Amino acid sequence: MSADALKQKGNEAFKRNEFKLACEIFTEAIELDSTNHVLYSNRSAARVILIIMCIFCAYSCVHFRSVFRSSSSV
Repeated sequence: MSADALKQKGNEAFKRNEFKLACEIFTEAIELDSTNHVLYSNRSAARVILIIMCIFCAYSCVHFRSVFRSSSSV
């Protein structure tokens, strides 16, 4: 599969909110065409959303449970 075809496949995954899959597909496309700046940009956008989701989960954890009993409960 070409880098352009993978880019389209990654964009479709992104639109379905499958951000981890989109990152993997964009990475595969970058391996085929490491000079295409759009691939890096698209992968970056997917990674940013994953990071935001992680931050939201961490915030929710702290918000709903202010005291951790032990490190094993994290």
